[in-house]
Amino acid sequence: MKYALLTLGAAAALAFAGSGASAQGIGDPDSDVFVVADSYGTGFIVFAGGGGGVLDSFIAPDPGPGGNSAALTYDLDGPPSIVAGDVLLVDPTGTYYPGLIRFNPGDADSSATFVFYSLENGPLSGPTAGYPTFTVAFDGPGGLADYLPGVNDPGYVEGFQVEYLFLSPSAVPEPSALAALGFGVLGIATLVIKSRRRRPLVF
Repeated sequence: MKYALLTLGAAAALAFAGSGASAQGIGDPDSDVFVVADSYGTGFIVFAGGGGGVLDSFIAPDPGPGGNSAALTYDLDGPPSIVAGDVLLVDPTGTYYPGLIRFNPGDADSSATFVFYSLENGPLSGPTAGYPTFTVAFDGPGGLADYLPGVNDPGYVEGFQVEYLFLSPSAVPEPSALAALGFGVLGIATLVIKSRRRRPLVF
């Protein structure tokens, strides 16, 4: 039977209590790298010291446990040391699960990636199994989840504080929140760039 996105909710919520992950405001002062992505294949990476670019996205098999054979995948163009695991996106009420982010590590021949599973594609569109390491990230108004992994959390990269901003369809988007987000992911990336202090950084 398909491992439905909805069935991840209770277990992930219990695990969150012991996790180092947290939801912070956009542009956390300790973040070195920002990764911004939506459920439609649009993504950016922004460095605190300046610079960044568009994340490549494509449809590919998810190499994680029970991965879908055709999943929306983002190439992080680097860190093979990323912590593998799943992050369930949860709305503030804890009753709606718009998506799941899966981090897959790279190796000597391939980059680390993350897969964006969206409930838009149906509650049975997710993987048939999960990584043993998982947590949750709570959506804010308009479907924006701000995820700041701690040590050993999915998506953590040793030596860097990476902040992830995931934009997924929310159950009842608030018009004011949608307006504040401007042009979706591009607007969020622009906001992050403008808010960053300039300091050298190599990812």
